[in-house]
Amino acid sequence: MLIQPFRAISHPPGVLAPGDPVQLTLPENAPEIRLKGWTLTPLATYSIHARVLSKRKYSSDSTSAISPLDFLVGWGPMSDSSILGTMSFRQSQRFGYWQPGQNTPLSPAEIASHAANIHLIPANDAVRDRLASLRVGSLVQLRGKLVEATLAGNKGAPWRSSLTRTDTGNHSCEILYVESVAGR
Repeated sequence: MLIQPFRAISHPPGVLAPGDPVQLTLPENAPEIRLKGWTLTPLATYSIHARVLSKRKYSSDSTSAISPLDFLVGWGPMSDSSILGTMSFRQSQRFGYWQPGQNTPLSPAEIASHAANIHLIPANDAVRDRLASLRVGSLVQLRGKLVEATLAGNKGAPWRSSLTRTDTGNHSCEILYVESVAGR
């Protein structure tokens, strides 16, 4: 379900989230996190300051018990209203999609390396409520851990976070155990 309960927040032209995400690999013996029948194996610490480009709520897929929201976010040039105004964004089935317009000044590679679809796993109810309150256009600071998530008894492949900002397609989303969130 696409969430648009309030009008998007508009911003004047200019880069609003200039820095790249900060990611530090964790040792293989980092303590696991247990959550609602899932085991989350931390892979890296992760901090991102970005603009919310699209927001989608999930309630009926196998991962929605731990990850009720996805944000499609952009930083650097993908936080600039003058660029975003030439593009369209949507989310469906845990994927984030962007469509450049005829006048979009960025290459597909530049767009892909400055945008991400993030599956959000709130660490607690306060984080969940704060994430849910943010709107498209919000400037957000997320901190937590990129994880691999395994459901108890599931014989399938685990749900594993991407660890690079340049990938696209299947398995390119970040899966973030969100420990803190700030934004407006």
